[in-house]
Amino acid sequence: MKKIVVISCLSFISTIIFAQSSPREENKFGINATLFGPTLFVSASLDYFITPSVCAEVGGGAIGYYGGLKYHFGGNSEKNWTPYLGGYFTYTVVPGFATKDLKANAIYIPVGFQYMANNGFTFSIEAAGFVSDKFKKDITPWIGIKIGKHF
Repeated sequence: MKKIVVISCLSFISTIIFAQSSPREENKFGINATLFGPTLFVSASLDYFITPSVCAEVGGGAIGYYGGLKYHFGGNSEKNWTPYLGGYFTYTVVPGFATKDLKANAIYIPVGFQYMANNGFTFSIEAAGFVSDKFKKDITPWIGIKIGKHF
């Protein structure tokens, strides 16, 4: 019986000492730079992990601004790579489009993967769709590439 208690205590202590937590729980606040993405060209954003799986983000770029949420599948785990699905509201102004400015409200729906290192460095790549009555298609396909730092 004494051996079982000692082994159980050692197992519990080693679990506490060597346990890894989610990098999204340790580094909640982030600053990012995005190529393409929700503002079509370049943008900067701030994000915050409300939980290790749910991230709120706001940003602005050369021709628009946006805000929304992403859900990271497996965000609670210690994995550095997580797939995600999101939804953003965007407002974009494309100057001089067909002799006048194109102003469009849209919904941006990204599906992608994010890498977050334990030190907070992040890299994301996503495929997305824009849904707007101003675009010729029902869903306009798009991509986004993002790098950033989380604290």
